[in-house]
Amino acid sequence: MSDGESIHLNRARAESFGAVAAAYDELRPAYPPALIGALTTRPGLRVLDVGAGTGIASRQLRDAGANVLAVEPDPQMAAVARASGIDVEVAAFEEWEPRGRTFELVCFAQSFHWVDPEVAVAKVWRVLAPGGGLALIWNRFVETDPPHDRIAEIDDRYLTDTVRGRPSEQRERAVDALLTGTGFEVSHSSFREERRYSREDWLDLQFTYSRYVVLDGPTRQAVRAELAALVGPDGVRIENDALLVFARKPGADSQ
Repeated sequence: MSDGESIHLNRARAESFGAVAAAYDELRPAYPPALIGALTTRPGLRVLDVGAGTGIASRQLRDAGANVLAVEPDPQMAAVARASGIDVEVAAFEEWEPRGRTFELVCFAQSFHWVDPEVAVAKVWRVLAPGGGLALIWNRFVETDPPHDRIAEIDDRYLTDTVRGRPSEQRERAVDALLTGTGFEVSHSSFREERRYSREDWLDLQFTYSRYVVLDGPTRQAVRAELAALVGPDGVRIENDALLVFARKPGADSQ
C-alpha cells in the first residue's frame, strides 16, 4: 500500500479521525472561496457532502446558499458537524441508503480516497440528477518554509509504508478513467493560495492527519519534536494548490 492506491482498505487510518474530531474541526483548513463559488452556481442547490467529517466543506456550501445533506461514517465527527447546524446521516457511503432522494451536486471534500471508488462512483451516478455534477476536492498543501523535502525525511524515518501511503497521481488517473468510463464528462481545475501558520498551530494541524494519528504515543512525541526543530520563529509558509475534479452527468442542465 506504499503508493496509496488502496488507501481506503486501511481501516485503521480511515477510522482514526473521531479521536481528534475537535482538533480536526478547529485546525483543518477550509477550501478556497473561489472553488466553493465554482460549485454553488445558484441558491438552493441540492448537495450531498460525502465523508463530510466535521462539516468544513458542508458549512462553506451551506453559507454559499446550497441545501446540504452530509453523510459521515464516524459518529464523533458527525456530532461536531451537527453542532454547527449541518444535517448529517451517519453511515459509510457504500452502505448509505438514498431512499429515492436525488441531488444536483455530490461532493467528496478530502474524502474520496477513503471509499471504494468503483462502488462510490456507481452510487453517485444513481443519486445524481441529469446534468448534475460530482465534485472531488482536495486541499494539496506543500510546505515551502521549511522545505517539504525536510519534512518527508522525517516521515521516511518514522512511518511505515502502510502509514505513509497517500493518494497518488496514478490513482488520480485511474479515477479519471473510471469516471469517463461510467459516462461522466470530466474536467480538472486548481485554485492556488498561500497560507502561514505559527509553529504550534502547524504542529497541531499535522496531528489531525491519519498517518500521524495512528502512531503510538512515544513515536508521535518523537515525530513532533523533530518537526518542531525544523520550524523557525516565523512559523510555516505553505502553498495550497487545491484540486477540483468535476464530473458532470449528461442531461438537463440543473446547475
